[in-house]
Amino acid sequence: MKDIALILRIMRYVFILPSWLATKSLPEVLRLLTQPQSAIHLPLRRVIVYSLFWTSLRIPSLRNYCLRRSLILYKFLREAGVDVAINIGVRIDERGRLSGHSWLTLAGKPYLTRPETASRFKPLFVFPADNLAGAYPKD
Repeated sequence: MKDIALILRIMRYVFILPSWLATKSLPEVLRLLTQPQSAIHLPLRRVIVYSLFWTSLRIPSLRNYCLRRSLILYKFLREAGVDVAINIGVRIDERGRLSGHSWLTLAGKPYLTRPETASRFKPLFVFPADNLAGAYPKD
C-alpha cells in the first residue's frame, strides 16, 4: 500500500511540474519541492526506481526531460534523507549551439548520472548552494 501511495505522489508531481515551471521561477519551484525529511520512511531504492520510471515517459506535452527528472528525484530523495543538490549547467555543443543540462550531485559529485555527462557542462545554478558537503544515503 505504501508503494501505491509513493507512486501516486510521484505521478502527481510529474504532472504538476510543467505548470509550475511555466508560471513560477525556478528558485520558487525548488522552494516548493524542498521539504523536510519525511516522517514516513521512504525506501530509497523504490524512490529512485519509481521516479526514474515516471520521468522517463516521454509525454509530448512534458518537455525538459533532464530538468523534470532532476526535480522529481531532488524532491523525493531529499524527503528520503539524501542530501542531494540540483545543478543546471550549459555548454556549447559541436555545432556551436548553447545547450543545457540538469543533474543531481551528492557531496559535490554527480549522483544517479554519468560523471562524464555532467563534466561536459559548466554549472550555472546549484540549489541549495551550500550543499557541497552533502550526506550519503542511509541504505
